[in-house]
Amino acid sequence: MRHAGSAVRSLILVLLTLSQPGCAALAGREATVTCQVADTATSVYAVKHGAVERGLFLNGASAGYILGFGIFWMGVKLLLHDHVDETNRAILNGVACAAGAYNFTVIQRLP
Repeated sequence: MRHAGSAVRSLILVLLTLSQPGCAALAGREATVTCQVADTATSVYAVKHGAVERGLFLNGASAGYILGFGIFWMGVKLLLHDHVDETNRAILNGVACAAGAYNFTVIQRLP
């Protein structure tokens, strides 16, 4: 449990560093993939180890469904990348990264 706080602080530091040049870094395709993979992978891991998904669209979903949805959602975001303005892309990616960071704290508390 002690390590969860330092891990979250580290992730916040990374997000703040990415946002320094403006929204550009967090709005890029690389951030889309990185943040979505972080969210999906930590969700799948947590569910496989006893957690219950409580997300808006995936409440109670199985690890397999979460993985499939995460891949699908990343594809949608990449497909629409050039049609969404930079600020909204940065917000979407920031939410995914924050979800991954939260999932990491949940994983730290699992038995």
